[in-house]
Amino acid sequence: MSRPASCSRSRASVPVRDAHILRAAYALLVLHALGFALAPHGAGAQTGVERVPARIVSTSPGITENLFALGLGDRVVGVSTFCRFPAEVAHIPKVGTFLRPNAEAIARLSPDLVLVHAGPH
Repeated sequence: MSRPASCSRSRASVPVRDAHILRAAYALLVLHALGFALAPHGAGAQTGVERVPARIVSTSPGITENLFALGLGDRVVGVSTFCRFPAEVAHIPKVGTFLRPNAEAIARLSPDLVLVHAGPH
């Protein structure tokens, strides 16, 4: 039995409109994780976020690339061993991999936020 055309498309063949929607959705997820939640509902409601993270550690190349794409690269203080892009990450301390993050290396950087990849499971 053959797969429907929609299931066999490679990532590169995703229509441009769909790619923009996916990128925007991912950006919203990252921004939410960083505490830039939408305005709270009701008068006087609070988000619980005291300050925007100034020191961010990323344990995944994909997360790192998205942080830089969102203009947050100057806040990234630690990245995974596999981070290669953008070029600026070459000089940022490495904190292990997304499967084996080095807790001691991360703690030494005193981050406000650590973004960890959920892994394959």
